[in-house]
Amino acid sequence: MMFKTATSQASPKTVRWQDLDPMSLDRWFPRDCQRHYMSQLVGKGGLTRRRAEYFVRLWAYLCLKYQLILGRRISSPLAELHIPEEFVSCTHREAAALFYADRDRGSHRAAGMMLDKLADLGLIGKHFDGNTVCVKIEPLPSVRSLSPPSQRNLRPIEPLESRSDKIPLV
Repeated sequence: MMFKTATSQASPKTVRWQDLDPMSLDRWFPRDCQRHYMSQLVGKGGLTRRRAEYFVRLWAYLCLKYQLILGRRISSPLAELHIPEEFVSCTHREAAALFYADRDRGSHRAAGMMLDKLADLGLIGKHFDGNTVCVKIEPLPSVRSLSPPSQRNLRPIEPLESRSDKIPLV
């Protein structure tokens, strides 16, 4: 199942709670933004590149899901991540779809073990409510200090000057 969007000329694309699918997270939180957050996390407190990637994807998914639980509209794409204030349900199946969406390997059990590892590192809190696992991003100083991606200052491309900007052909 993919994200379904409700489009109109006056409103941005939005996602509904029933249509939230962890496998299409990249559409709602682009890989460039994910890489920005990952680069700030790698090496802090034992985080490898892979663990940082999984943590950022989990954080983005929980952020989206929390906004939808509260009934807030989400415009596409997310520009920055906020820490949800409460625990949000996240099954091992959802975590596996988040972590291993573009890979042949990975299972529900492996995703559960990765959630345990992220909890051991102090990045997330988790508890079992009797039916499903609930996860919360811990507001650690290393997480709160992450800066959101900045908008690049794009300069207009200058036209080529035929006399001075020649490219030699070999």
